Amino acid sequence: MPKSMILNRSVVLGKGENMDDVFPQYINAIITQSAANTFTQVEIPLPTVQDIGGGKALVVEILRVFFGGSTFFVDTASGGSVSAQLTKKTAVAILEDNDSTVIASCRKYKEYATAVGFTEILLSPHAVDTTDGQGHGYLAGQQKLFLGVNSVGCTAVRISTVKILYRLRKVTAGELLGTIQE
Repeated sequence: MPKSMILNRSVVLGKGENMDDVFPQYINAIITQSAANTFTQVEIPLPTVQDIGGGKALVVEILRVFFGGSTFFVDTASGGSVSAQLTKKTAVAILEDNDSTVIASCRKYKEYATAVGFTEILLSPHAVDTTDGQGHGYLAGQQKLFLGVNSVGCTAVRISTVKILYRLRKVTAGELLGTIQE
């Protein structure tokens, strides 16, 4: 979408104050593994849901998720993998992509049979589009999200990042309840 294109939506900013454009913003988070080859997770607070009256609320609508981070070094004799996920509920391990709590994920693999030494796995750049093809993103009615990362066969602790492109969206009370009950 060209930068000059304006989205034709109305968002209420305050009592009686309308705006014809939705300005996407970013939430950034960073995570350092607690130990090499160990699942680690951090909590990402979201902007609070705002009741704007008339049975409507402003909630976070996630449009895209960008994964990145430092290089993971993998033992080439056995191979390895690096995984990151953004979920709406806390987790104790990397979940399958079809799990209902996973919003976006990124997995990178390296397989080796006989090589000696180490090779690199880089999570970035990896972007996940969470829209439905018509510009409607994932509605996040909860107060926080969770970024988890894990590695297998890696030689050291590493840092991963996530950048979440979102905008505020006006929803009905029913839509808000649907996001919370998922």
